[in-house]
Amino acid sequence: MRERIIDLTYTMYGGMPVFPGDPPVSMEFCHTIDSAGFNVTQLTMPTHAGTHLDAPLHFLQDGKPVDALDLSACAGEAHLLDFTHRGNSLDEMTVEDFLRYDAVIRPGARLVVRTGWDRVFPSPAFFTEMPGISVDAARFLAERRIALIGLDMPSVHAKEYQVVHEILLGAGIVIVEWLTNLAAIETSPFYFVALPLKLQGRDGSPVRAVAIERA
Repeated sequence: MRERIIDLTYTMYGGMPVFPGDPPVSMEFCHTIDSAGFNVTQLTMPTHAGTHLDAPLHFLQDGKPVDALDLSACAGEAHLLDFTHRGNSLDEMTVEDFLRYDAVIRPGARLVVRTGWDRVFPSPAFFTEMPGISVDAARFLAERRIALIGLDMPSVHAKEYQVVHEILLGAGIVIVEWLTNLAAIETSPFYFVALPLKLQGRDGSPVRAVAIERA
């Protein structure tokens, strides 16, 4: 069996764009080969910079932290949903859009949504004008009890992000944001992996997200 691994993760670098108001990403050598005989980098970053995962604690005061998540949601068969027709500024993905994929939106499903919005990075508009999941569509997904939704936008909605997060996270749905390179996925379903760091009591984590195609 042949496997093809597709990297769906943004490269992290010091000074990369982050959400307005978030602290910057910084990468600085604290030891170098010249000073200590080895290189060690100090990394400073918010938990929701770059390709990352949202735990319920991100928006829910009593929600699960990232170290308490069931990792089975973060790795397994996933379905690619092509919503490139909703990939324009401030577009909304509706219940009707998701019903096009009704057969795969089942309890425990992992859904990866491609809008093509990653093409806008690193413009400031990437954060302020992104497409989003409508409130009604979020309720629909919550009712279907899916396990995970992955997005090529930096958040679930440009304006209604709080209520959409609360609906999805309140239903125990893991949210993976800032995916990229989804156009390289050739088959659906595929095997998806987006494992978080085990950060005690925290609201989210960077992930290395990949798609694995097997033929």
